[in-house]
Amino acid sequence: MSTLALHRDDAYLQSCSAVVTRVFDEGVELDRTVFYPLGGGQAGDIGVLELADGRQLPVLDTRKCKGEGATPDDSLHLMAPDSDWRLLLAPGTTVTARIDWTTRPRIYCVRSCANWSMVARSRATTRAWTLR
Repeated sequence: MSTLALHRDDAYLQSCSAVVTRVFDEGVELDRTVFYPLGGGQAGDIGVLELADGRQLPVLDTRKCKGEGATPDDSLHLMAPDSDWRLLLAPGTTVTARIDWTTRPRIYCVRSCANWSMVARSRATTRAWTLR
């Protein structure tokens, strides 16, 4: 079962209800997520997975799953190694996935600056070549 990447349809969505589908040594995969994974020069989102009782488990990073049968939208939510998340999260556990909204705009800003820098460099290089 692949992850429904809600961030693709709404980059401003900050949380969603989700179900844990798989548990790995470093973290968990959810059936749906608002967390954007590391990729293309953009940092992965951080945040929390909130349990039904209100406890919050920190997500330190988000990466693309690379396991067998993984799709491009499957994301691994890396959990804090010093927390007791392994005792609390199992396949079938319902959580609220909530990104840290203070970091998302910064990530987008850095990514946009990097893209503009690449465009400017590309145009400068192209112009230099065409003037010769």
